Amino acid sequence: MAKHTLNELGNMSREELITIILSMQGQLDALNENIEKLIEQVRLANSYRFGRHTETLKSIDGQLSFFDEAETLFDASAQEPSVEEAVVVTRKKKSKGQRELNLKAFPEEAVPVHSVSVEQLDAFYGKGCWRRMPDEVYKRLRHEPESWTVEVHTVEVYVGTDGDHQDEFVRGNRPKDLLRNSIVTPSLLASILNVKYVNSSALHRVEQEFERNGVNISRQTMSNWIIKCADRYFAPFVERMKQELLSLPVTQADETPTQVIRDSDHPNSKCYMWVHRSGEFHKERPIVVYEYQKGRDHQKPLDFYRDYKGILVTDGLQQYHLVAKKLPDVTNANCWAHARRDFADAVKAMDKKAPSVVRESIAYQALQKIAEYPVQLILIDVMMPKRDGWEVCRAVRETSNMPILMLTARSEEFDELMGFEAGADDYVTKPFSPSVLMKRVAALLRRAQAPDAGDSMHMDELCINEEAHEVTLHGKPLELTLKEYNLLRKLMASPGRVYTREQLLDSIWGIDYVGDIRTVDSHMARLRTKLGEWGGAHLKTVYGMGYKIEGQI
Repeated sequence: MAKHTLNELGNMSREELITIILSMQGQLDALNENIEKLIEQVRLANSYRFGRHTETLKSIDGQLSFFDEAETLFDASAQEPSVEEAVVVTRKKKSKGQRELNLKAFPEEAVPVHSVSVEQLDAFYGKGCWRRMPDEVYKRLRHEPESWTVEVHTVEVYVGTDGDHQDEFVRGNRPKDLLRNSIVTPSLLASILNVKYVNSSALHRVEQEFERNGVNISRQTMSNWIIKCADRYFAPFVERMKQELLSLPVTQADETPTQVIRDSDHPNSKCYMWVHRSGEFHKERPIVVYEYQKGRDHQKPLDFYRDYKGILVTDGLQQYHLVAKKLPDVTNANCWAHARRDFADAVKAMDKKAPSVVRESIAYQALQKIAEYPVQLILIDVMMPKRDGWEVCRAVRETSNMPILMLTARSEEFDELMGFEAGADDYVTKPFSPSVLMKRVAALLRRAQAPDAGDSMHMDELCINEEAHEVTLHGKPLELTLKEYNLLRKLMASPGRVYTREQLLDSIWGIDYVGDIRTVDSHMARLRTKLGEWGGAHLKTVYGMGYKIEGQI
């Protein structure tokens, strides 16, 4: 905007001055908006810098990454050690433990009897002046350290001296090597894989343990064995897991940054470990497939799920949405936890010195809605620890009409009748089809769906008109505060359900409320007074727990 002198401004008309002022006001608003954005970015950056984070992979102190150690040390050109190079010294015996153990779980070996000769007895007691007493029996626990054995294979070799096969060699049937021209055996590789991937120990510690037992095998050699055997023997198994995973109706996917030193373009570059796994409907045969990729573009999950038909549960990453757009048979379902995170970031970026502004923000209200997202249906098994499904079902029915679907392997008619008598709405026996189960759940939810926000709720002579935000009793309107209205609506939405003071406080006052919890009691007392006889008959205090409304909507 051009600058004007005082003389120029003095000679301008009223309309020209108003135009200039409005233009300056627009510029000022734009600057203020930019300042607010910068302040929000600073607050959010401070939150990320000084707050706690749990989604990034961090190496355990003193250990390499779980995934990339073998890749880091792998060198296909490295010299394979000979048996003579590997076994160099005699192993040391480990000291015996002093702590007593339960010996019943171990096999027993009878040691030769510690006897006394007749000559010794006669010499000590006199000839025949002794008799045998019951033997003294005691036990000791023996430990033999890890043993190593060099397998020496001898293969018979023959050569033809005459006839059609003259000068042709015939050898005995030798067992197939795990790796050609390598000293590694299946038992040795299994031991290395178990220590590294089951016990989560780094290869350099395996190397040190081997050295203490007199075996000299470098971690680079072990890395070469792991990589080569993974490509040869494990890759087909992973492919079979992938095929079974992609046959399921629901799968889950996520990715996390990791750093593979040998495969990174520069020290700060990121590679990614993509994780694909089965969902809650496939607990008997859970599948988890790890897929390492250098990039994070949508082509990676697109290639993985190209032939998939079903629901893919992910976070809000745009790459997954692109997959769903390009693959019509894939439905992308987002995660509640990740949806909540964006709203939480928005709240963090606000000025906490103005709590009223924070509570009135859309982000804060969204967090409240997510936090109080109601449980719509209960899936329950019969065979459970401490309390069986029938007992839990009866306990739920004392306070709630929530739909209950019993899912169990007990298929007898008697068991099914017990489930319905306990209060179950449906009963499904194992094995079951996940698709059929989803349809049964959908049917129960349709039958139990709560009234829409625009509908009215009636209980005897009390009516809540949510559209008009009005409460009437015996046809007359009641003057309720916003908190009283929300408390009444909350309780009437689930008749018979007991809400604790904490639940009501979080739902009505908000999760960040720091006042006295007894404010719920004072509001409930005023609400009961305004409801009069109706409140005394329907609005109940459950001592030691909270509040509920009794009646039928």
